[in-house]
Amino acid sequence: LQGIYVISYIPSIAGVLSGKAKESPTAWAVAALAYLFVLISLFLNAPGDWVAFVFPFVNGLLGNGIVAVLVWKKNKRL
Repeated sequence: LQGIYVISYIPSIAGVLSGKAKESPTAWAVAALAYLFVLISLFLNAPGDWVAFVFPFVNGLLGNGIVAVLVWKKNKRL
């Protein structure tokens, strides 16, 4: 199921890399930060099930984080 979430970021990543999409790195970074807080909460409350960590890590940190970094780097070059 996490593969579907990863695939959903492809249009955003492709748009940023091609220059067709205008994205704000702040919005993506705030979303990644929110998922970081979810992960911290999960670590502190230790649900005992590693599956609980998969969604916030894959969707939050990887998905939003990658787009945030790409947008930031793209904007830095301009």
